Amino acid sequence: MVKKKGLALLLTILVLISAFTVLTGCLREEERPQEVELDILNAEAREWDVDDNTAEEDREFLWIEVNMTNLRDEPLDLTHTLFEVLSRDEIVYPAHQSSDMVLELDSGQTDTFWLVFDLPEDFEAEELIFIPHDSNRPVGWERIPSY
Repeated sequence: MVKKKGLALLLTILVLISAFTVLTGCLREEERPQEVELDILNAEAREWDVDDNTAEEDREFLWIEVNMTNLRDEPLDLTHTLFEVLSRDEIVYPAHQSSDMVLELDSGQTDTFWLVFDLPEDFEAEELIFIPHDSNRPVGWERIPSY
């Protein structure tokens, strides 16, 4: 009887460990609730920024033209500081400047603007991320095409 209880306990522990492993694997996958729709219209490396400043040695400016729609039920405050690019190695760079961006995007409203990122020349931006003021997590993502 003691052996059966020990075996049952061992099996229960193994099942719990397996369930925990499966659940933590699922929880690590980022849930990506899209509260905004980001469409990248263009991405190109340039030697100058919005103010015509020239890139420093071994750096370049990545210009990304974005079409953004607010999917929330409330207005969304915008500034370039809410956008980041992410590399395959999970290195993040914030936007350096923007051009033609509205300051508030009403619910359902769409705006098209350019974001400018000051990056090392060898940096390969993979994804554009948007993190609004009222959140500590991204609510919009879009893969960046080759540039």
